[in-house]
Amino acid sequence: MTDFSIARGAPFVAVQEKLGLVTPSSLATPKRALVFALICWLPLLALASAGGTLTEPEDGRSFLLDLSVHARYLVALPIFVLIEQVAEGRLGALSHHFVAGRIVPPDETERFDALIARTHTRRNSWIAELILFIAAYALAGPLLLDNVARLGGTWAGSLTDGVVHLSPAGWWMLLVTGPLFAFLLFRWLWRYLLWADFLRRVAALDLRVVATHPDRAGGLAFIAQYPAVFAGFAFACSVVSASALARALLWGGATITQFQAVMGAWVAFFVVLFTLPLFFFAATQVPVSKMLGVVKLLIL
Repeated sequence: MTDFSIARGAPFVAVQEKLGLVTPSSLATPKRALVFALICWLPLLALASAGGTLTEPEDGRSFLLDLSVHARYLVALPIFVLIEQVAEGRLGALSHHFVAGRIVPPDETERFDALIARTHTRRNSWIAELILFIAAYALAGPLLLDNVARLGGTWAGSLTDGVVHLSPAGWWMLLVTGPLFAFLLFRWLWRYLLWADFLRRVAALDLRVVATHPDRAGGLAFIAQYPAVFAGFAFACSVVSASALARALLWGGATITQFQAVMGAWVAFFVVLFTLPLFFFAATQVPVSKMLGVVKLLIL
């Protein structure tokens, strides 16, 4: 059986291997999380200090009072890296259980391995990562410029006659930190889509489910553990969103009641997003023919 891997492969990982950040035996997530955080946040700190915007102005537009930048690069970005090790182990174990638990019968093992190979091929696609890279730059720039313009100038730049002029810190944000954060965010969404598609294709196999299995899900209850793997990703995204709400509460004159619907919708979005693939197995849990067989046995 082929081992399922979600975090290895792909051009970005290959680059990190060349740099010695990743080895064949270890993803070295703590070290990489620290390196990425320092690359993104430390130059911003130094450049903002040199530009005199480290603590001024005192209305949330200075670097140290910008909750969003700290949430992104000191909390969310390291989490994006740290959860790779968790996902690698947990998703690999869950996929392995399809065979070890005899959910995938021997005559379907070859097709199951082909699904894993297909997923790995798509994971390793340089075209996919190039698209993510382009999308990251396409999103990071306009968001930064819009934020500076909307706030009338921040540590990242000033606004003169409606034109944004980026500071040195702003240029580092535009060219390095913003795109890197967006790229890691998009990579996790891509990985999730790959996993969801893998589950969809596995559910289409001739799985060996047992209607009387003690887990009350035909033997498939184990797969419901996978949303916990993406809990760290959801938390990281929520920290970034919460920092934006905190800015509005502290300096924008907003009240918490104004965001009740937004917060509820945010929670509902992640619940639906990360549990939806479980429905692929709904039709396989207790097939009608097997249920009728159990009923006949009980009657006779």
